[in-house]
Amino acid sequence: MSSSPKEKYKIILADDHPIFRLGLRNLIEKDESLVVTEEFSNGEDLLVYLRKNKCDMTILDISMPKMDGIETAEIIKKNYPLMKILVLTTHDQKTYIKKIMAKGIDGYLLKTEVHDSLLTAIKAIQKGKKHISQKIVPTILDDYQNENVTKNTKENLTKREIEIIKLVAQGMTSRQVARELDISQRTVETHRYRIMEKLGLNTAAELIKFAVYEDII
Repeated sequence: MSSSPKEKYKIILADDHPIFRLGLRNLIEKDESLVVTEEFSNGEDLLVYLRKNKCDMTILDISMPKMDGIETAEIIKKNYPLMKILVLTTHDQKTYIKKIMAKGIDGYLLKTEVHDSLLTAIKAIQKGKKHISQKIVPTILDDYQNENVTKNTKENLTKREIEIIKLVAQGMTSRQVARELDISQRTVETHRYRIMEKLGLNTAAELIKFAVYEDII
């Protein structure tokens, strides 16, 4: 008796250039485990679709009409925290990077790297990792150093604190972290408070920068 086929990993595309979306679909579906279930040209239509339909990952452009990728990503992470978000954009400016990273996205890839890196990014995110374009990592780290966010390193953290930072930086809520580590939500929140205090951090965006800088994610 043959086993049933494994369900494909469902991906939605949101980009206002139809030809580019077609290219993405063709590239993604070269991998038989992946499928593009729907395409949209703006964030508003995507969010309407998500009210009644499920997917595993959304690939978003930043610059879209009606609702841009930054606002769309924020709403998705708030309402569908388990959904993965890969931002695919031409923007490599610090302003855009800081805004979108603060939304808890799972990946940031430049469109110039699509052919070589898209499937690698998707697979990394599937496994619960972050994927940040190597071309923007220096921008993130320079910004981190210039802000002098913290002088601490991961050497000052406990093994449990590093585990929690990794999960939070991947976009998990305290409740999800608690479930993943089999501890109470209150314990997670206590750890998060102590981590932020120990590192001198104030926001989730700063925590992501720390995680990237210290190679935790």
